[in-house]
Amino acid sequence: MKEFRFHITLTGPRPKSDLPALHATLSAHLSPLLPRPFPVDALSLMGEDRQDRFHLLHRHTLTA
Repeated sequence: MKEFRFHITLTGPRPKSDLPALHATLSAHLSPLLPRPFPVDALSLMGEDRQDRFHLLHRHTLTA
């Protein structure tokens, strides 16, 4: 917990009509917190077990 790790919990598909409101809400909360530019060097796939704990399934390193 010493360092914040950005993550996104994915949901099911959202209707396109919801996107402007979602973007506005997320931007208002996240923009002040994120450095510019915000480099992303990897994506991690997580899974949840029966005790509601998340575990790393695979880490995908991004390369240029």
